[in-house]
Amino acid sequence: MERRIHVLNEAGLFMGQLALRMKRDAIRDIIDDDDLVLQDYLVEECRELEIDQDDAKSCLDYARHILDVLEKANDHIYMGIKLGLSKEERQIADMLWGVAPHKWTEELVRAAKEVTKMIMHRIRNHGNLNDEKRQVELVRSILKEVERICDECNFPLSKRDEKNNPGMELLYIVEWLEYKI
Repeated sequence: MERRIHVLNEAGLFMGQLALRMKRDAIRDIIDDDDLVLQDYLVEECRELEIDQDDAKSCLDYARHILDVLEKANDHIYMGIKLGLSKEERQIADMLWGVAPHKWTEELVRAAKEVTKMIMHRIRNHGNLNDEKRQVELVRSILKEVERICDECNFPLSKRDEKNNPGMELLYIVEWLEYKI
């Protein structure tokens, strides 16, 4: 009996170490570098639970939690794919919503498709973007278009605050554009 308890304890500790590795590698292995909203989701959800690496039950609970979080992220990705969204359209949808996983509303999907089409067209046709001033101008004009398109698609974004700072959704788009420009 004592041997069995020792083996189960060791298995639990191994699962805890595996969960820690999964947590560390999940963002790089499952989520692309430019999948900003899902990265934030994984970081927040994985940070939520503490682990006692010397306690088998704690390790197993942590491993279970990590697997649940990864499964939700994976389901979210596949739901976007099932709706016919490209990688960029799915990422834009996440950014427009501001958090993932989320509901895939008809308005969001339409806005994501139109915003992605506009952004990709603007990036391809903007010319030389080596000049930082031109990049800033492009980003500003894209953000205005994003807001316009979202309003037209009945998917209003959170508005700027009283200091005229963009909402979280637009900040995600600005950061995402850094990968694309």
